[in-house]
Amino acid sequence: MTDIKCRKKGCNETVVELHHLVPKYCGGTDTDGRRYLCKKHHDILHNLYSSMVFRFVPDEKRERLRETIKTFALRWIEE
Repeated sequence: MTDIKCRKKGCNETVVELHHLVPKYCGGTDTDGRRYLCKKHHDILHNLYSSMVFRFVPDEKRERLRETIKTFALRWIEE
Protein backbone atom coordinates (compact mmCIF):
# COMPACT_ATOMS: atom_id res chain seq x y z
CA MET A 1 0.00 0.00 0.00
CA THR A 2 1.28 3.45 -0.92
CA ASP A 3 1.26 6.26 1.64
CA ILE A 4 -0.59 9.34 0.57
CA LYS A 5 1.45 12.47 1.23
CA CYS A 6 0.58 16.14 1.25
CA ARG A 7 0.76 17.42 -2.33
CA LYS A 8 2.31 20.76 -1.32
CA LYS A 9 5.80 20.73 -2.78
CA GLY A 10 8.38 19.95 -0.11
CA CYS A 11 5.88 18.65 2.44
CA ASN A 12 6.10 14.99 3.43
CA GLU A 13 3.22 14.93 5.92
CA THR A 14 1.20 11.72 5.60
CA VAL A 15 -1.83 12.77 7.65
CA VAL A 16 -3.83 14.45 4.91
CA GLU A 17 -7.25 15.85 4.02
CA LEU A 18 -8.87 15.97 0.61
CA HIS A 19 -8.94 19.59 -0.53
CA HIS A 20 -11.17 20.95 -3.28
CA LEU A 21 -9.09 23.27 -5.45
CA VAL A 22 -12.08 25.61 -5.44
CA PRO A 23 -13.61 25.29 -1.96
CA LYS A 24 -17.28 24.34 -1.81
CA TYR A 25 -18.17 27.62 -0.07
CA CYS A 26 -16.75 29.38 -3.15
CA GLY A 27 -18.94 27.28 -5.42
CA GLY A 28 -16.37 24.58 -6.10
CA THR A 29 -17.24 21.01 -7.05
CA ASP A 30 -15.38 17.72 -7.44
CA THR A 31 -15.00 18.45 -11.15
CA ASP A 32 -12.82 21.48 -10.31
CA GLY A 33 -10.25 19.05 -8.98
CA ARG A 34 -9.02 17.91 -5.61
CA ARG A 35 -5.65 17.37 -3.98
CA TYR A 36 -4.55 15.80 -0.72
CA LEU A 37 -3.06 18.33 1.68
CA CYS A 38 -1.98 18.18 5.31
CA LYS A 39 -4.11 20.16 7.76
CA LYS A 40 -1.60 23.03 7.88
CA HIS A 41 -1.58 23.59 4.12
CA HIS A 42 -5.31 22.93 3.78
CA ASP A 43 -6.04 25.59 6.42
CA ILE A 44 -3.65 28.07 4.80
CA LEU A 45 -5.51 27.88 1.49
CA HIS A 46 -8.95 28.13 3.09
CA ASN A 47 -7.93 31.10 5.23
CA LEU A 48 -6.49 32.88 2.20
CA TYR A 49 -9.64 32.35 0.17
CA SER A 50 -12.16 33.35 2.80
CA SER A 51 -10.43 36.14 4.63
CA MET A 52 -8.49 37.78 1.84
CA VAL A 53 -10.42 37.19 -1.33
CA PHE A 54 -13.83 35.62 -1.68
CA ARG A 55 -15.89 37.46 0.92
CA PHE A 56 -14.96 40.86 -0.52
CA VAL A 57 -15.87 40.12 -4.14
CA PRO A 58 -19.31 41.12 -5.45
CA ASP A 59 -21.61 38.23 -6.39
CA GLU A 60 -21.50 39.04 -10.10
CA LYS A 61 -17.70 38.58 -10.18
CA ARG A 62 -17.49 35.35 -8.18
CA GLU A 63 -17.72 32.98 -11.16
CA ARG A 64 -14.57 34.45 -12.67
CA LEU A 65 -12.90 34.40 -9.27
CA ARG A 66 -13.49 30.65 -8.96
CA GLU A 67 -11.19 30.05 -11.93
CA THR A 68 -8.58 32.38 -10.43
CA ILE A 69 -8.77 30.50 -7.12
CA LYS A 70 -8.25 27.18 -8.91
CA THR A 71 -5.23 28.52 -10.82
CA PHE A 72 -3.77 30.01 -7.64
CA ALA A 73 -4.23 26.77 -5.67
CA LEU A 74 -2.52 24.68 -8.34
CA ARG A 75 0.44 27.08 -8.53
CA TRP A 76 0.72 27.40 -4.74
CA ILE A 77 0.75 23.64 -4.25
CA GLU A 78 3.62 23.31 -6.74
CA GLU A 79 5.78 26.08 -5.18
